[in-house]
Amino acid sequence: MTTIESFVERLKQDGIDAGRKEAERIIAEVEAKAQATLAEAEAVARQRLLEAETQAQRLQEQVKGELALAARDVEARLRERLQRSMAALLHQTTRTALADPQVLAQAIAEVARSQVAGSVMVNNPQQIKDLALQLLGNQAPALDAIRLADGRTEPGFLFRLDQGGVVELDPASVTEHLMSLCGPAVGDILKSAHQP
Repeated sequence: MTTIESFVERLKQDGIDAGRKEAERIIAEVEAKAQATLAEAEAVARQRLLEAETQAQRLQEQVKGELALAARDVEARLRERLQRSMAALLHQTTRTALADPQVLAQAIAEVARSQVAGSVMVNNPQQIKDLALQLLGNQAPALDAIRLADGRTEPGFLFRLDQGGVVELDPASVTEHLMSLCGPAVGDILKSAHQP
């Protein structure tokens, strides 16, 4: 080989080597950039995943709180409706019972047995008095201390004691008293049913 040929060959080889080195450098640079981009993308993905998990946890806590409030509200409305329904049922049952002259006569006979003097306002006082006299039997004179008078529009009676005070036996007063006794029990039952 001549010097020119060897020179050309050498130039050619140097160009190939330089191109190969440049290609390797470019490939290394691209790979480094790709690694950096991949690492950055993974960091962004981890950050977004962490943010999504945090937001999901916040939403879960918010939903749990809202559900607890909704359950409390439903329980309160249920308790209220149950108490209203129970009061209506008690009122109707009491009204029916107090409309029965026999029931009123028994109540008045009990009052007479306690030897308390006063006046009683009832519907159909003569019928009630006759029934009470039958119930009292040999204790009938005790009824003399009680004056029966007409004037009630509701079933039941209103008893004004001579020494002061009033006893009212009507659907509203009986229902109120029974609800004061059983209303808290309904609340307790609901509370115990709610607890796990």
